[in-house]
Amino acid sequence: MESLKYLVLTLDELYEMTLDLSILIKNKLSEVEAIVAVSKGGLMIARLLADFLGVKYLYTVQVALYDTPGKLGKKPVLIQSFNCRNKHNMVLIVDDVSDTGTTLSFVCDHVRPLIPKVYTATLFIKPWTKYIPDFYLKTTDKWIVFPHEYAEFVRDAIRYFSHKKWSLEQILDWIISYCGFPKDILFKVLKVVSLDTS
Repeated sequence: MESLKYLVLTLDELYEMTLDLSILIKNKLSEVEAIVAVSKGGLMIARLLADFLGVKYLYTVQVALYDTPGKLGKKPVLIQSFNCRNKHNMVLIVDDVSDTGTTLSFVCDHVRPLIPKVYTATLFIKPWTKYIPDFYLKTTDKWIVFPHEYAEFVRDAIRYFSHKKWSLEQILDWIISYCGFPKDILFKVLKVVSLDTS
């Protein structure tokens, strides 16, 4: 965790980037029939895209791949499958980032037997990804901390560094100074985050 570089996004940045992504999608696709959000990372982005693009149908698929920031699990695990009673000819699968590409590829393989035409969209891709989505905005080699996972990131950092015998003060300083986490937001997040490190 301490060897990674971080990009901490604000809600305003997430909103503006998602609006830019919707423009990119709108310029290529005349209509999006339905969106499948890859949960949890793609939920907020998918909801915003549904609003911007006027999409009525929003579905979710939940897949787990990362144990903690930077620590991959062995393989994707399907937690919630795609269920669709409506007949769609096309769908847009939305996630936050295509890091290794494993999750997006896994979800596409899961959805394709049910929907003939599948497109994919993310805000970011990593330079090493094996799956390039049809639509994306930026490439980064940093670990991205999205505003909808601030508390999760703080919990993980406290748990990780506590096991390395760092004091809470050292951990908070690292989160602010090294990661660029907004100090005022961090102290609000700490009011809801358990400091239990077990």
